[in-house]
Amino acid sequence: MPDNHPGTSNYTVRLIKHKSAQMFARGALAVTLSAAMGTAMIPTQAIAEGLDAATTATEQKAAATDQAPTFDPKSVVYNAGEVSMTLDGKSEGTFSVFQVATSWVAGTPKQSADGAWTCTLTITPKDENKIAGHFGDSGYELDSANSKLTLTYTYNKWSGWHAFDKADHATVAYKKAEQAPTFDASQAANDSNAVKMLLDGVEQGGFSVSQVADSWTAGTPKKDANGTWTCMLTFVPKAENKIAGHFGDSGYELDETNSKLTVTYTYSDNKWNPGWKALGTADRGTLAFKKAEQAPAFDVTKQDVEVMVYDAGEFDPAYETTKPLSADVATVGEVYKKDGKWAVDVTLKQGTAKDYGVADHTTKGVYLFDDANSVTQVTYVTSSLKTADWKPEGDAAKVAFAQVEAPTADDIVNAQVTVKTTDGSKEKNYYLGAGTYEVGPVTMGYANPMCVVTLKADKQQSYVDEFNAEKDADGTYELAAKPNDIQFYFSYDPDTQEWTNTTTDQYIYVKKADQAPTFDADAAANEAGDVKLLLDGEDQGNFSVSQVAKSWTATEPKKDADGNWTVDLTFVPKDESKIAGHFGDSGYELDEANSKLTVTYEYNKNSGWHAFDKADRGTLAFKKAAVTPDKPSKPTQPTTPTNPTNPNNNGGKATGNNANNNAGNNAKVTPKAGATKANAAKAAATKAAASKASVPKTGDNNSLAGMATAGVLGAVSLLIAAVEKLHDLREQLR
Repeated sequence: MPDNHPGTSNYTVRLIKHKSAQMFARGALAVTLSAAMGTAMIPTQAIAEGLDAATTATEQKAAATDQAPTFDPKSVVYNAGEVSMTLDGKSEGTFSVFQVATSWVAGTPKQSADGAWTCTLTITPKDENKIAGHFGDSGYELDSANSKLTLTYTYNKWSGWHAFDKADHATVAYKKAEQAPTFDASQAANDSNAVKMLLDGVEQGGFSVSQVADSWTAGTPKKDANGTWTCMLTFVPKAENKIAGHFGDSGYELDETNSKLTVTYTYSDNKWNPGWKALGTADRGTLAFKKAEQAPAFDVTKQDVEVMVYDAGEFDPAYETTKPLSADVATVGEVYKKDGKWAVDVTLKQGTAKDYGVADHTTKGVYLFDDANSVTQVTYVTSSLKTADWKPEGDAAKVAFAQVEAPTADDIVNAQVTVKTTDGSKEKNYYLGAGTYEVGPVTMGYANPMCVVTLKADKQQSYVDEFNAEKDADGTYELAAKPNDIQFYFSYDPDTQEWTNTTTDQYIYVKKADQAPTFDADAAANEAGDVKLLLDGEDQGNFSVSQVAKSWTATEPKKDADGNWTVDLTFVPKDESKIAGHFGDSGYELDEANSKLTVTYEYNKNSGWHAFDKADRGTLAFKKAAVTPDKPSKPTQPTTPTNPTNPNNNGGKATGNNANNNAGNNAKVTPKAGATKANAAKAAATKAAASKASVPKTGDNNSLAGMATAGVLGAVSLLIAAVEKLHDLREQLR
């Protein structure tokens, strides 16, 4: 702050010096002027006053250049003792502004003639029962006449802003509030002659509000400038023909322009006529009716409604048509005037597809009224008050029905199944996983659509696997019993369009898994009778897998749905001619269509692994192989046929001229030695083949030597026959 600021010590010292110099100068100047002017001397007092005026102007000009100190209300509202409080004139002590005010507004700092800075603060007081020490008090109101709601603060360089004097403080005065008289609207509505009624301007007499109104609403009692309590009641009038004395009248409507639908009641404490009364004519209501214009008839059946059917998940309707409206689906209001036209409001009900005649197109599931795509509130208007050409004012009537879509994976994801041990020692909840459940059709339940989601029995093992894979798994568990399907019931909310699972506490029970029995594939392969052999469909008897197979492969033991341990053994069959009892056979190939190259073994704790049922055993079928014809050889040069001489007539000798030419040809034809041997070999082979029926086919070890010998002999015989045949062909070619 500058040294020349009012209120500083330097300023005071300088001001005193300045005043002294001025006084000395005034005295000297007065003496000088007196001496110089003689009897025409200017009075000393006048000179002094002129000098004072000049000095004051100079000081004010200097003060005007001082910068105003900042006034922050936050720095003063907590100052204690700056606001006095009274109740009915009795002091309740002093408070800070913050304690008694809800808000405050600061003025602008101003500097007085003596250089002091001041600023005002105007407060808005709290209700009396909101002030500390008065919580809970009631029945007091602000006494504005005795309140002073402005404080004046003066600035001090050293201590800031303060309301130093009591005259600068505020006063908040409260007085006992005058209790407003109770206004009973029902009682006031029965006050006679409170409403004047007019028909086409002709007065029909006075009525109470209750006689001419369907309902009424009362305001809050208020005191006017004269100290009189008043209260206003607003009423909704009845139709003219609903008013007593006018029952049966028709053709009148409310004349709003000439009606006054409020009544002002004044409270009187006159002992002769106390209470609320509509005393003056101006306070009473007026209910005016006028002859109504004749409204045209509205026939809803001449209006159409567009009907659409949407299949689930489709944006375009699967079916749409137009149907005439009927009273069964439409509610028609009263015809009224609207903007110089006749109007009527029609509401369509949210019915079913059957109600609107499209049930045949909603047979694929549940179809609900689709409010989002429907227009059920329609106002029909005429073009003028003199026409009856009814048309929709806005959107035309439209109803839609949408198929309820079955629950999706997002809906089903919150359904849970619990895997629980039979002894109850452990359990774990799992959300239904994709691929383990089937979603049924949507059907209509008691109130809302419903859908059954089924956790299939054959998919429950996956949850057992998850249970066994948990970090805290204490062993391997298996299904405690043959599982059944588990069903979850979902309910559809048409308002939220959401599916909710209503089924809880669904369990898959498990027990400690049994140890799988050991399966010896080679031992099982030697079990007699597990494979049936067929040749061209004819049963050749039963064999072990090892007798008919080159190799075999077995699966790991597993439990079936009935809790039995099973193993599937798949074998690779031998050729038919490699099977005991069939050595040497040829011309057969595997009949895959009629073969079953898998044997299913089931474990019995008493007897071990066996293929107990015929359905579990294998079948090895062979069929006659298709014969591929040989490629024809190149033909040889034909020779001149000979005419052999009948050996019986000429003894096989040549005669006459034929002796030289046909001696060889006429010789007796005798089989060559090789041909004889070939025929013998062929006969032996035929015999060997014929004896096949006597060869055992069950794999009897006692006959294996004989079978081997027969097989070798048959092969040798065939080989000899082939060699001899080749020799004959060579001889002929020579």
